[in-house]
Amino acid sequence: VELLSRVVDWTDRTTCVLFGDGAGAAIIGPGEGDRGILATNLFTDAQFARSLMIPGGGSESPQSAEVLERKDHKVKMRGQDIFKAAVRNLYSASQAVVDKAGLKNTDVDWVVPHQANLRIIDQVITRAEYPKHKVLSNIARVGNTSSASIPILLDESIRAGTIVPGNVVLLCALGAGVSWGAALVRM
Repeated sequence: VELLSRVVDWTDRTTCVLFGDGAGAAIIGPGEGDRGILATNLFTDAQFARSLMIPGGGSESPQSAEVLERKDHKVKMRGQDIFKAAVRNLYSASQAVVDKAGLKNTDVDWVVPHQANLRIIDQVITRAEYPKHKVLSNIARVGNTSSASIPILLDESIRAGTIVPGNVVLLCALGAGVSWGAALVRM
């Protein structure tokens, strides 16, 4: 569950329009036959720790009148830092899981990226040379629901019959901190 409406500063147009509320879940179990998780990876890079964060309210900056006055209990983001990190790292993580599974990008049936920003998605798929018709997106309708975006999009795509058993699906996401990763799954 993501309730980002609680932590965005509604007077900061650089962040409040980017994040939405949402919930999603996926049940993962042992695969049968050749179905299941083919490869995964997870990374984090602390150099971006202050590029997307909530600076106040934790042990470093306990809640106080000053923290509230500065709105440090709300999301702060350096958009250009996050954009560059997202494109570079989502591409490399995605490519790494395809390579780790011993497959090629042409073996991927569907790409289900984190729905943060259409420009990020476009840059990543262009670098990886995935055709646009293989990339699923609901950001225009649902927005960026943060960590809920992939489970929501997976659910919609499975219910619609777009993703079917046997499909090879690439999932890739980036989050605050900055952390990122990818998974390759045969449904």
